[in-house]
Amino acid sequence: MKKLLIYLLILVLLFPLSHSNDLEWKIGDYWKYEVTSWAFYPGGEYAGDVQKVIMEYKVIGKENVTFHDKSYYAYRVEGKIYYDSNLTENFTEFYMTDDLSYLRGWYPYRGGWLTYDPPMERFKFLEVGKKWNQSVVEFYNGSFWEENTTLSLYYECIGKENIKTMAGDFECYIITENYGNIPAFYQLYYFSPSVKNIVLSESYFNGKIGEKKELISTSYTKKPLKIIFIPIVILLVLLFIVYCFWWKYKRY
Repeated sequence: MKKLLIYLLILVLLFPLSHSNDLEWKIGDYWKYEVTSWAFYPGGEYAGDVQKVIMEYKVIGKENVTFHDKSYYAYRVEGKIYYDSNLTENFTEFYMTDDLSYLRGWYPYRGGWLTYDPPMERFKFLEVGKKWNQSVVEFYNGSFWEENTTLSLYYECIGKENIKTMAGDFECYIITENYGNIPAFYQLYYFSPSVKNIVLSESYFNGKIGEKKELISTSYTKKPLKIIFIPIVILLVLLFIVYCFWWKYKRY
């Protein structure tokens, strides 16, 4: 009986952590970002031009996507880009339902589809110290031409940190993305399990920041304490009931 009480207590303590890395999205989830881009001269110096746009992402469904005779079950995400001149553009992206790997996207400024085979596993491991790599073929299918490029991708989860954004403070895993065939370029992703997406990303070229993407708002909000602790309260009640039965049994 004592062992049972110990097991129940352990269960109570671990319960809040049991779904911390659940990456499943829901229909209607959305994220809104401010994206700042810096222009460079060919020599690598800043050109002085800075552009800011707003990007919105919304999960609208799940569907099967077929590419090169392979079938993928993916989230369909519809997005919108808001420019300073009141110009807006729409884009579409697909992410794998099991681990949020990036499969493909259509962007107006690219004039076609970008598809990755296999999908890019940016958030495969949310564990500090983990390293992984991929060889990915990027296929471009545009209105006037098609081409493909092989990318050597190297990832590492280098730490965990509390990040302050316009949407609030979030505990994040920090993931680096390096391109083996483009050594001067790398990216940092700050991924928050609580919003199931990045809250901040930074792109660097020759050690200088070229783009920053920061979360403004999201459909994921901090759960009220009463909701968070309801399961814990239930387990504590069960623990108390078991303890009462055990005490009564011990007396007789």
